[in-house]
Amino acid sequence: MRNPWVHEDEGVDTATSEVHQSHAGLLAVLVWVTLLSLSVAIFVLAGSQLTMPSLDRAIAMLLRVFGVVLFVLFAMPVLLKLLRISRLLTAVVVVGSLGLGAGILLTNRYLFLQEYQLLSELAGREIQETVGLLEELSVLVWN
Repeated sequence: MRNPWVHEDEGVDTATSEVHQSHAGLLAVLVWVTLLSLSVAIFVLAGSQLTMPSLDRAIAMLLRVFGVVLFVLFAMPVLLKLLRISRLLTAVVVVGSLGLGAGILLTNRYLFLQEYQLLSELAGREIQETVGLLEELSVLVWN
């Protein structure tokens, strides 16, 4: 039985693959230059205001970032290929993502409530100022 996902009869055009590789190299150079320039800008503009975390927090942060990078490099391409094949798996991933997002919102709702209250107070002041301005304009127009 033949694997339906493998297309041996299609030839590989080396010219287009070389173009894709050159674009990928250019994109990689652009990403690294951007990261380097942002890092230099942060160090130059922040000056003495930068604070370094303690050693254990720095190691924990580096391990967390390293884990995320490994996940993105190895698991995401496989997951994306599987999502192209299976609609059921796609539905499970979407529902799981929504559940994870809802869990984060529920566990950190006090943070969101504080931000919501702050934004509603700011918007309330802005609306009151706008209503006051409209009342003053209506008095000027009607008199």
